Amino acid sequence: MNLAKEKMIEMLQAMLLIREFEAPLEDLLHEDKTPGDIHQCIGQEASAVGVCSALEKGDYVFSNHRGHGHCIAKGLEPKFMMAELAGKVTGYSRGRGGSMHIMDLENRLMGTSGIVGGSVPLANGPALYSKLKGKKDVSVAFFGDGASNQGSVHESMNLASIWKLPTIFVLENNHYAECTPAEYTCSVKDFKKRAAAYDMQAFEADGSEVLDIFNKMTQAVERARNGLGPSLLILDVYRYKGHFIGEPGGYRTEEEIENYMNKKDCIENFKDSLIKKGLITKKDYDQMVKRAKNIISDAIRFAEDSPWPDTSETYKDVYV
Repeated sequence: MNLAKEKMIEMLQAMLLIREFEAPLEDLLHEDKTPGDIHQCIGQEASAVGVCSALEKGDYVFSNHRGHGHCIAKGLEPKFMMAELAGKVTGYSRGRGGSMHIMDLENRLMGTSGIVGGSVPLANGPALYSKLKGKKDVSVAFFGDGASNQGSVHESMNLASIWKLPTIFVLENNHYAECTPAEYTCSVKDFKKRAAAYDMQAFEADGSEVLDIFNKMTQAVERARNGLGPSLLILDVYRYKGHFIGEPGGYRTEEEIENYMNKKDCIENFKDSLIKKGLITKKDYDQMVKRAKNIISDAIRFAEDSPWPDTSETYKDVYV
């Protein structure tokens, strides 16, 4: 698929913005500026951007615990995300949710979620609405290799297939369910077999190649919009950081991590490709990096300067 130069540059800029958003979070957490657990997606930027770049604003996205990239790729503002992580009232959930409870209905980012596989069944809701109302909106559910073993995920895939819902299930296989290798937790090495069990179309893409992801996702979206039912998109990705900030680690070798960082980095791959094609220069790229850094620096300042929620609202929107 031939994409316009502007579209590809936009995708690279989004990937850089995600990485720059994630980069300072460890320091911010250790400085007690972002209360709550945080799961970074450094290394997986192409997954979020490749998938969401194939969507329209009216399409629905249901994220997971490692969802900052999904949010930014779907159009959310980093400053309001950072404020949410900081527990400030200007955050997307007014500082009440933190990293794993970010939602923006305007962009139809239907929420990050701390429940493993918990958001997947929800994706069938808007998909069913879209089908019943004759709309063309699709619904996307992100989940990982660990979540792929949850009963809720299998039930959701089965139901979507029975009703031919426009749901796209995006499996980000980063090879570890927290610290347990997928080879141990998953009964099959070939995830396409799980799609076959539900008579569902499967697509596979290299998580280090954003255009490969975009092209496969585009095919899945076209099927969904044309009433051909759900698809499973399987992405081979890798997170550079631990499952969460502060984990003890030790279950991966440094050689394994460095191999992915040095040979399969999605941003470096895409940047080198665009430079080779003459679409950008090294100077252009450096300016893009600077732009992303400035946006995130401003977002951190915005979060720090924002007020805390007022104690008078402690029980607002809380069911007791």
